[in-house]
Amino acid sequence: MKCPNCQNKKIDVYEARGYTSKESPIKECDCGHVWRFIPLEGDKKRIDIIRQGKDVTGSDKKCRLPAKDGGSITMSKRILIAEDEQATREVLTKLATVRGYEVTAVTNGVDLLRVVAAERFDVVITDLKMADLDGASAANIMKLQGDITPVIALTGVSEHNIHRVKDSFIKIFHKPIIVSKLFDYIDTLIEK
Repeated sequence: MKCPNCQNKKIDVYEARGYTSKESPIKECDCGHVWRFIPLEGDKKRIDIIRQGKDVTGSDKKCRLPAKDGGSITMSKRILIAEDEQATREVLTKLATVRGYEVTAVTNGVDLLRVVAAERFDVVITDLKMADLDGASAANIMKLQGDITPVIALTGVSEHNIHRVKDSFIKIFHKPIIVSKLFDYIDTLIEK
């Protein structure tokens, strides 16, 4: 097996909190790249990048994976969107996809926590006020569980009224949001 980042054959396999199954052990290379394989239907597998290694391609910060034809393919960065308003959720999902992100969308904080526990994301975007469990509570639960994924909040609440929850998020965007500013911030945050 080779590292998908630098093609080095010297890799270590180890187990860490939350990643103990024998089907998808974590692999680490000397370049700092950490990944695991997620089994899909049949013999197919998806590579889940846990930590990006040093850029060995000289061309960009994205992970370069070997392709069957000898070239390479690029892994998308992953975003989880938790938004109870269908129109906003659909717009954010479409724009994130157009910008090259792989997107998973949910409608509340309970589903946000369920999905974050099962998959890895580069960033989470959540509405502040949602049914079942609000975005601030979900972000705080993630932190208590040791999840370090950056969480961005979207809210229609005035800045004066969110002072108690502002520390739960890496950034808060007030509605109506300027979507280009949101995604420019995300690009910078995760070095897409």
